[in-house]
Amino acid sequence: MNRILLACLVAYAPLVFAKALTQDSELVQTCGACHGIDGNSVLPTAPNLAGQLSGYLLYEMNAFKTHDRVDPMMDGMLDSLTEPQIYDLVKYYKTQKFVPMPPAEPLDPELVAAGKKLYTKKITEVGLSCAECHGADAMGVVNFGMLKDFPRLAGQKYDYLVSNLTQYAHRSKHHSILGMRQVAASLNEQEIKELASYLSSLK
Repeated sequence: MNRILLACLVAYAPLVFAKALTQDSELVQTCGACHGIDGNSVLPTAPNLAGQLSGYLLYEMNAFKTHDRVDPMMDGMLDSLTEPQIYDLVKYYKTQKFVPMPPAEPLDPELVAAGKKLYTKKITEVGLSCAECHGADAMGVVNFGMLKDFPRLAGQKYDYLVSNLTQYAHRSKHHSILGMRQVAASLNEQEIKELASYLSSLK
């Protein structure tokens, strides 16, 4: 059997048998304090999880649990979760519908337009554009070969996007996917605002 196919079966099979959580589930209620009960974030710096790709959610949750990824707001939040509970949460958020919410402040149309162009511009340092990894519509890309999908960025919170891109650019975000550090390091503050404006405007 193809090695990649076998690895996928091993990694994703538990999702088939994951428990179907509801909005009343304790796990959902706990995570919902920041990410929204239905996975649509209620805080400007907390990402939307509704409709996010399974491979990305699974990879990131495990990274938080092992502390390979560190964030003050997430510190210790997943430490006590079992592997089945993580799969339950991944399945829950994957099946939730993303609901676009109006930004706290109106987005600048010029920044949105500039960000749209920048999103498809090839970054010389890595030979890729944002769109080549995250999809032409920023809806994310399934990547079975690496067992960690490229996440959906469309509709994410502006503040969350600016914060994360800035951390990548300043090399203060040690946990990264492929060339994110190199990509972000090539962006200046204005370009980060442009990208965040464009991506947060998408539905």
